[in-house]
Amino acid sequence: MTYMVPFDGSELSKAALMKARIHAIALDEAPPEIRKHILREKPLDVIAVSIVPESARYAREKGWIREDGEFSTRRVVEELHQQVTDIDPSAEFQFERVDGGATSGTISTRLRQHADDFNADIVFIGSENAGRIVTPITSVSRGVASDMDYDVCIVRHPIPPEVKSRIKSEFFIPE
Repeated sequence: MTYMVPFDGSELSKAALMKARIHAIALDEAPPEIRKHILREKPLDVIAVSIVPESARYAREKGWIREDGEFSTRRVVEELHQQVTDIDPSAEFQFERVDGGATSGTISTRLRQHADDFNADIVFIGSENAGRIVTPITSVSRGVASDMDYDVCIVRHPIPPEVKSRIKSEFFIPE
């Protein structure tokens, strides 16, 4: 089973990568009959994919470089790779350079091509608004989430979420 994560270094893409690994761990710990049925002898892989437009403006918007920083594709890719490795050392990292004028449609097309090339079973997308019906989305996520060749897991909240303790009512407290 292959989990692909479009990765741009944002908090939500980091959360998506973490969720993909959590799902991989859960599947790895599943009973053998479930693993065999789901995996069908395929290896379990998590692949982070970064599409990097060769544009200082885009890099600044994404927070890849400082406002006064000089753009270097190599440095951006090294930083993204390091972020992936920090979150999930066993994840594979792939990147693709695209023209500096690439649109979100171009980037989502490239991500869909990677999902197809990897034969991705699930794409974990970090997005605040991917998949909403009421409000149209304008991000790369829309194009990636619309492909019917793979399942999509939309991660809308950064990890780790705050866990709030709950006090049970007295009805549930054993005597």
